[in-house]
Amino acid sequence: MSYSRLSGLFLILLVLAACAAMKNTPAQERVESDFAACKSETRDDVTLERVTPEGSFSYRLATNQIEARRFQACMESRGYRFAK
Repeated sequence: MSYSRLSGLFLILLVLAACAAMKNTPAQERVESDFAACKSETRDDVTLERVTPEGSFSYRLATNQIEARRFQACMESRGYRFAK
């Protein structure tokens, strides 16, 4: 193998190892767990789009306002706040 191929392969392996070492923070784990529980309890068509390491998140609801309020009430009962 040529030097450029070996260095390219090394770089790919380094990136893969770095990605494998990344884990969610406790705040992210909590959001994902609570989100899944509320999704299951309310049976709303909701998708978790993004969770930051600090625990803030964004989501998308494909339902009506009544179901959106029900989902938010479930998350609020677990300590989350939403902008009014």
